[in-house]
Parts: sequence; structure tokens; C-alpha cells
Amino acid sequence: MDVGTVPNLMVLRLENNDLTGNIPDTVGSTQKLLRLTLSGNRLGGTLPSSLVRSSQIRRIQLDRNNLAGTLPTFLGNFPMLISLNLQVNRFEGGIPTELGQLTAIEDLTLEDNDLVGTVPEQLCTISSLLILSADCGGSTPRVACDCCTMCREALQI
Repeated sequence: MDVGTVPNLMVLRLENNDLTGNIPDTVGSTQKLLRLTLSGNRLGGTLPSSLVRSSQIRRIQLDRNNLAGTLPTFLGNFPMLISLNLQVNRFEGGIPTELGQLTAIEDLTLEDNDLVGTVPEQLCTISSLLILSADCGGSTPRVACDCCTMCREALQI
């Protein structure tokens, strides 16, 4: 079944099912989607840009997969997003400043990726943010962060 054929889908939870392949581009066709949980699978590829059409989404849980590429700037386009968990994947590059537009975010978990650079200052000023974690610990942190609540030491491979 293609999730794009379920127009009233509000919650998609398929965690820990050993799923492989890419996240289907049609996941963005479900404009009423409030929660996307695909944690603990073996999904690869990048985040589908169609996801931006799910503008009402509150939770995106994609941790513990093999997702790669840079973090897309469209992740900042979810005004109601309260939780974004992307830990333990293979995302690389910097953390987009657009994440600072997530004014409702409470939990942003980014550690155990290949992200580098500095956590944007805009994220540090979001009053709702309770948990912000990145690879900002250890003697040679990959990410500089002045406001992280949890700093993990980057895994050396």
C-alpha cells in the first residue's frame, strides 16, 4: 500500500520493522499527517522534499536509520513541529539556520551523524526548546553549541 493513497492519514508509525529502501516521496501527499515515526529501520537515501506538504506535522522521528545527505532547509517550514529526532543516521554538512524557524520545537536530537559547524544562534533563542543534542562533546567536537542540553562525543569511525 502506498501511503500517498491514504489522504486522511494522521499518524504513520512503523518503527523497528527492519524496513529498507528510501522513504517514499508520496509520504508528503498525506497533508493531514501529524506524526511520522520510522525509527529503528534500515531506511536510506535522503529526506523526501514532498514532506514539506505535511505542514501540520508535529513529530518527525527518523532516528536509527541510514538516512544521508545534508539536512534540508525545508525542515524549518513546520511551524507546529515539536519533536525532530534524526540521531544515528549519516547526515552530513552544517545545521541549517532555517531550523531556527521551528518556534514550537521542544526536542531536537541530532547526535551521531556527520554534522559539522555551529548550531545556529536562532535555535538557542527558541523559548519552547527543552532538549537540543548534537555531537558537541569530547576533546574534538564536530559541532559547536552554546545552548545544547546534551553534548555527545562524536563517534570515531
